Amino acid sequence: MRRINSTGFYKKCLNKYLQFIFKLLFISVFFNTTSLSAQNVWTLQKCLDYALKNNISIKQNQLTVATSNEKINQSYAAFLPNLNGNVGQSYDYGRYVNPFTNQFANTRAVSDNFSLSSSMTLFNGLQMQNTLKQSKLDYVSSEWDLKKIANDISLNVVSDYLQVLFAMENLTVANQQLDLIKKQQVNTQNLFDAGSIAKGNLLDIKAQVASDELGVINAQNGLDIAYLNLQQLLDLDSVKNFTIEKPILQLPSDNITTLNSDQVFASAEKTLPEIKSADVKYQSALVGLSIARGGRSPRLSLSGSYGTGYSDQLQGISGFSYAAPPQIGVDGNGVPVYSVTPEIIPTYQTTSFKDQLNDNLNKTISINLSLPFFNNWSTKSNIVRAKISVETAKYSSDLARLTLKKSIEQAYLDATAAYKKYNATLTSVESLQEAFKYAQQKFDVGLLNSYDYLAAKNNLTKAESDLIQAKYDYIFKAKILDFYLGKSLTF
Repeated sequence: MRRINSTGFYKKCLNKYLQFIFKLLFISVFFNTTSLSAQNVWTLQKCLDYALKNNISIKQNQLTVATSNEKINQSYAAFLPNLNGNVGQSYDYGRYVNPFTNQFANTRAVSDNFSLSSSMTLFNGLQMQNTLKQSKLDYVSSEWDLKKIANDISLNVVSDYLQVLFAMENLTVANQQLDLIKKQQVNTQNLFDAGSIAKGNLLDIKAQVASDELGVINAQNGLDIAYLNLQQLLDLDSVKNFTIEKPILQLPSDNITTLNSDQVFASAEKTLPEIKSADVKYQSALVGLSIARGGRSPRLSLSGSYGTGYSDQLQGISGFSYAAPPQIGVDGNGVPVYSVTPEIIPTYQTTSFKDQLNDNLNKTISINLSLPFFNNWSTKSNIVRAKISVETAKYSSDLARLTLKKSIEQAYLDATAAYKKYNATLTSVESLQEAFKYAQQKFDVGLLNSYDYLAAKNNLTKAESDLIQAKYDYIFKAKILDFYLGKSLTF
C-alpha cells in the first residue's frame, strides 16, 4: 500500500489556495481601477445633470422659488386671527389715580397688568384673497424663471461639449497630417539621396513638418482650452483626468431645414418657460391692480381682549375691632353724651394677588368698520402704479414673444446656412482629396515640385478643418432648433 506524503499534499493545496486568492485580488484591483477611470469619463447627460444640480445661478433661483412659496404660506396665514399677549409692571410715585380703586393716592404703588388680545379682518375689499392669488402666480412665475435659467445653462453645456468634440477631431486631423508629412519627408529624403530631386524640395518638406508640428501643438492647446471652458461652466474645482465621452454623432437630417420659422415659433411659444413666465407675470400684475382698487373698500374687522391686573394699593376689609362708644355731643348742662353702641373700627389689608386677578377681569369684544374717505391720495397713487405695472407686464410679454420670434428666425437661418456650408465643404474636401492624391503620385515620381505639392496638402488640411467646424456648427444649430421644438438636448 502506497503511503501519501501529507506534507507535500498540504503544500500543494496551500499553493493552489494562494494562487486563487491572488487571482481574486488581481481581478478586484483591475475592475476597481477600471471603475475609477470610468468615473472620470463624463457623458453629455452627466455634464447636464451636474450643471443643473450644482450651478450657483440655479441655486440662487431655487432660493427665489422657496421665497415665493413662503409668501403663499404667509398669504394663507393672513386669513387667521392674530393673538398677542402683554405683561407689564409699573411703579407710580407721587399723586396719581389708582386704576383699580379710582381714587387719588400719594404713595408709591406697584401695578401688574396681564392681557390677551386678538383681531381678524372680516372684509377688506378682497385684498387678502387677491394677495393669495398673486402669491401663487408669483410662485409659478419664479418656477418658470428657474427653468429658463436651466435651459440657458443646458444650451451652454451642449455648446462647450461640442466644442471639446470639435477640438478632439481637429487634433486627430492635425496628427494625421503630421504623420503624413513625416512619411513624405522620408520618401523625399530617399529621392534626394538618389539625386532625383533638388535639395529645395527636401527643405520645403522639412519646413512643412515643423509647421505641422506647430499645428498639433495649437490643436492640443485648443483642446485644453475647450476642456477648461467646459470645466469652468460646470463649476468644477478640480477633476483629474477629466475627459468626455466621444459619442457617435449622427448628422441631423436635412428635413429640419424644411420647417419654416413660423412653425418652430408656434411650437416654442407653447413650451418655452420665458413665454409662460411673462404671461404669468402679466396675470399677477392684473391681480395687483385688483389689490390696489380694494384699498377703496370699507374694512370690517373683529377684535377682542381679555385682561386683568394687580395693585399693591388695593385693600379690602379683613376684620373689625371695637372701642368705647364715641362721644356724640353734650347735654344742656355741658355733660358729654356718648353713643349707646361701641365704635366699630374696620381692619384693612391688601387684597391677595389671586383674588385681584379674579376681581379685576375685563373682557371686550368689538366689531369695527373703517370707511376710507380720504387718505392723502395714497390709494389713488397705488392704483395708478398698479395700472403702470399692468402695462409694463403686457409690454414685457409682447417683447418676450418678439425676442423669441427673432431668435428662432435667426436660428433657422443659421441652421440652414450651416447645412449648406457643410455640404459645400464636404464636396470641397472630396475634390481636394482627389487633387492631393494626384499631387502625391506626381510628387513621388518627381513630376511635381514641393511648392505645388505642399499647396495641395495645405488646401486639403484647411478644407478638412473647415469640414469639422462646419459639421459641429451644423449639429449645434440643429440642436437649437430641436430645443425650440421641445426635443431633448442629448445626442
